[in-house]
Amino acid sequence: MSVFYKAGIIVILVFIANFFAVRSLEDGRQGEIAGKLEQMERDSQNMRLIILYTQLEGANKTDICPALELQTKEQIERANGLAYQMERYAAANLLTSLKDAKERYMLQSLELWLYLKQLESVCGKQEISPILYFYPEKAACPECNAQAEFLNSFRDRCRNVRVFAFPYNRDLGLIQILTTKYKVTRAPTLVINESTYEGVIDGDKLGELIKCAA
Repeated sequence: MSVFYKAGIIVILVFIANFFAVRSLEDGRQGEIAGKLEQMERDSQNMRLIILYTQLEGANKTDICPALELQTKEQIERANGLAYQMERYAAANLLTSLKDAKERYMLQSLELWLYLKQLESVCGKQEISPILYFYPEKAACPECNAQAEFLNSFRDRCRNVRVFAFPYNRDLGLIQILTTKYKVTRAPTLVINESTYEGVIDGDKLGELIKCAA
């Protein structure tokens, strides 16, 4: 057996070993993300029960609001942590796609935003200030990349800020309702305190629009 033939076999064996090592790592990442998404979905079921209870005649806000606020904050913390993790994994992903996980995460984000609105409706003005960020799906958008960086930095500095990012051109009922309500026709677009802002909004301007709680 020639030296070159042996070398070729070794290269192939190393490639196969690396392939399965990467596959194992990716499967582990996928499983970890899936587990956290399942936890968020269970939390959402709990929130739905609380929301249903608020609709009962005679429901006491003194009992409801602390539980609703605590549950919402816990979900936001989990969602933020999962968003960071998915960003890191997406950057390092070599084989598999996070498409399904991103879809589930987007739906959970929509539901969480609705819970924040419900919390404000039932219990009054809350500490958390949501920002709706609309970007284009499957389209190049350098301005959106800049906007995302400003938003990430602002969110990291301000514990009271939560960013909800959605593709404005997605064919999904609630997103279509939101883009119509807030007159979103391009990206990037932000909605802050029920006002719509087109184009890139930097950190200084964000600080003028939302009081940052460090």
